[in-house]
Amino acid sequence: MPTLLDLSGLPIPDAVKGLSMVGELRREVLFGECREGRNATRMVHDGRHKLIWYPAGNVVQLFDLQLDPDERTDCAADRAYAEVRDRLSRLIAEAAWGADAQWIVDGRLAGVEPVVSA
Repeated sequence: MPTLLDLSGLPIPDAVKGLSMVGELRREVLFGECREGRNATRMVHDGRHKLIWYPAGNVVQLFDLQLDPDERTDCAADRAYAEVRDRLSRLIAEAAWGADAQWIVDGRLAGVEPVVSA
């Protein structure tokens, strides 16, 4: 909503949460989510790195968008990115709410067992 108001040239009321995507203020991190339940996907982006979490199977992908803008090389298992992976994983865990909270154990991403087709 803030973006639409901004693009329309309308003032953004103080009661509105969020930032315009075309405004001058920027977030330090951006969160995204797709689907719910076992098909859920969660994402956090810090401007350079993007971490994608699939709770089913507790799978994490990590991309260095400065070096790999097309997201072809998963850095999640690369020791050089361990601090980045831990920091972004922690951000997703801290932001979890609603049904997602059940996938967090002791402040860490725990996920859920994957669905196995017969």
